[in-house]
Amino acid sequence: SNIVISVSDGEFSDSLAAFSIQVLANNTAPSISGTPDTQVTATNAYSFTPSASDPEGDTLTFSISNPPSWASFSTSSGALTGTPTNGDVGTYSNIVISVSDGEFSDSLVAFSIQVLANNTAPSISGTPGTEAVVGSVYTFTPSGSDPEGDTLTYSITGRPSWASFNTGTGVLTGNPVAGDIGTYNNIVISVSDGEFSDSLPAFSIDVVAMASNFALRFYGAGSSAPDQDRVKIRIDDPSNNDPGPPADIGATDMTIEFWMRAEAADNTATVPCGPGKGWINGNIIFDRDRFSQERDFGISLGSGIIAFGVSRPSDFYTVCGTSDVRDGVWHHIAVQRRISDGRLWVHIDGVLEGTAIGPTGDISYPDDGVPGGSCSGGPCINSDPFIVLGAEKHDVGPAFPAYNGSLDELRLSTVLRYGAGNFTPPSSRFTPDSDTAALYHFDSGSGTDIIDSTPGNQSPGVMNIGGTPAGPEWQNSTAPTN
Repeated sequence: SNIVISVSDGEFSDSLAAFSIQVLANNTAPSISGTPDTQVTATNAYSFTPSASDPEGDTLTFSISNPPSWASFSTSSGALTGTPTNGDVGTYSNIVISVSDGEFSDSLVAFSIQVLANNTAPSISGTPGTEAVVGSVYTFTPSGSDPEGDTLTYSITGRPSWASFNTGTGVLTGNPVAGDIGTYNNIVISVSDGEFSDSLPAFSIDVVAMASNFALRFYGAGSSAPDQDRVKIRIDDPSNNDPGPPADIGATDMTIEFWMRAEAADNTATVPCGPGKGWINGNIIFDRDRFSQERDFGISLGSGIIAFGVSRPSDFYTVCGTSDVRDGVWHHIAVQRRISDGRLWVHIDGVLEGTAIGPTGDISYPDDGVPGGSCSGGPCINSDPFIVLGAEKHDVGPAFPAYNGSLDELRLSTVLRYGAGNFTPPSSRFTPDSDTAALYHFDSGSGTDIIDSTPGNQSPGVMNIGGTPAGPEWQNSTAPTN
């Protein structure tokens, strides 16, 4: 201040008025630096704080463009922080952090942040049953989940020999037989997402004998209750040409055997024995007919005797026993067929009562079979490709009556079990062997599932209950099968 400039000629002088000079600061732009991380794994914390300075020491303010939705930003420090979740997986581009002194500014180079998925372990839960009953299906399905929705694969250690395991669902299922009785320890089911895994605690399964002996009681409703009072066992899928389940016998030698008990007043049909399909007119016990087509067979009661009939194109025969089995007593029935020469046998309680030469060749259900006839206005797809127990499968009418009585311990075999001679009837429950195509103990005692006691329950059936009285029904069995 008070600056005065003067001039003089040596004698006289003059001066400017006093004045002041104010020196102003020269403002320069602030600067910002730093290298932000460009990746973060979901559920992990992300943090970046830039460095900034101003030559004049001005107060600085930070700003951001295109901030990630999962992050927060401090305008006083420039800190970008946040913890993304797996729902935030993806790339967040063109992020720019800037600093300003109020007049000038500086910015970092635009950058991106990629949020990576954080793979966490899957989980598995469930409480497996610890007991399996001979002749009944055991099933356990665990519940598996993965936070990221990864595809899961299941595995098992200590799998029981009688059970199968599905690696896609974790289902452990099986149908133990008498030879499997015992305890199966240290079974462990696990689930994996390909990186991490989880397991259920080790468990055991005790295979125990059946507590009760049951049989099926049919009431002969027949066509008066269509598709009811019967058991149906599927033996073909008409939608493809694949082979049917093992119960589709007839392509080799075969034996069909079972225990039955019936009364004369309940089964009054008659059967013409000899050439022809006379068996179809009896009270039908076992029906493997095909509507208006050949290559079929069946078993019925006619005047109280067992009739076993077989047909091939233009060749039909019904062979009969001689004993009236409608006496309210359990009887063991065995019918056999030799494929090479068509020889048929009927055994009642181990005694050969009938034999004849019938049709030769394959009588199994054709893999490419097309259901014929007209059932409910269309082809007989609901009856043709089935074995039906206790009724005429197509419900054609009262001329083809149903069986009224009890049935127990049905075994289908792919060999001649007894040959041509007499034999001692079995006195215990059957156990599957390599020649057993299907085996039905009928011992569930509840529900409508009919279990095939061969390994894998490959030929299961179902009870269609109905009629008056409603059948078939479970009843305690006194058949000599224990």
